[in-house]
Amino acid sequence: MDPGRRAAARRGHVDLAGVSFAVRDELPHRFHWQAVGDHHHVWRPHNARNRRDVANEVERQLFVKRRVDAVSRIHQQHRVAVCGRIHHRLGADVAAVVEGIGSDQRIGGQFLRPGPGWGGSCFPKDSRALVKIAEDHGYNFTMMRGVIDVNDEQLERMVAKILNAAGRVDGDLGGITVGALGLTFKAGTDDLRESPALAIISELRRRGAAVRAFDPTTVGELTPNQTVVLDGIHVVADALEVADGADVVVVFTEWPEFAKIDLDRLAARLTRPVTVVDTRNLLDPVLVREAGLGYDGVGRR
Repeated sequence: MDPGRRAAARRGHVDLAGVSFAVRDELPHRFHWQAVGDHHHVWRPHNARNRRDVANEVERQLFVKRRVDAVSRIHQQHRVAVCGRIHHRLGADVAAVVEGIGSDQRIGGQFLRPGPGWGGSCFPKDSRALVKIAEDHGYNFTMMRGVIDVNDEQLERMVAKILNAAGRVDGDLGGITVGALGLTFKAGTDDLRESPALAIISELRRRGAAVRAFDPTTVGELTPNQTVVLDGIHVVADALEVADGADVVVVFTEWPEFAKIDLDRLAARLTRPVTVVDTRNLLDPVLVREAGLGYDGVGRR
């Protein structure tokens, strides 16, 4: 290997077919430098027997490279989830910690937002794909497995919060009505695929709860897909309607209109004061309490 490439490899960077890769611990022990042709070097797998093997490996690694951005975002979400849990136990405000972490330009604050867990068509699929790709290469991607586990645990923690808010720590939600604000996996989309809201609602319903839900994308006649996916959920036409008969209100999606919801009118529709479980830290806890309601957020109270 020429000195420049050797130095780059020591710094943790290699080229595959002219594409620069940041090499992590899972790769170097399976690859070595080898000349291919007269003028090119590639980071070649130890068990590659010919150029076709090398080409296949390059193709696989290019697939991995397209997932690098997703890994970065997933890792950031993982940090926030863990920070939220620690600071919730300590009684601190995770928002202050996120602000501090996000002020580091190497990290940024774009994806550092507490939430109920990731969802949609990318993160869940990409995270599982990365674990599978690693397995195919004989590597146990423990960091990514840990991130997936933390995300699953985050969903369970949201269920526990709702059980506590409903006064049903025994886990039985029979006779309980949950008012759900938001169904999509994030604001600004009608995508319900692997939505954390639906995953949590499914568990609540399994435990016996009835669910009244509103989402801006379900106003009017439901699409055939929405009809199937939201079967068993009482979808209402107005955000305030989720409070009718509710024993607990949950903010699942960070739609801007939920941040501006009239809390006094919401409280007036309840038969008794209840707790708002804010899985997005979207609402102002002071204003919620001033409306006579309880408040429980993620990493803050």
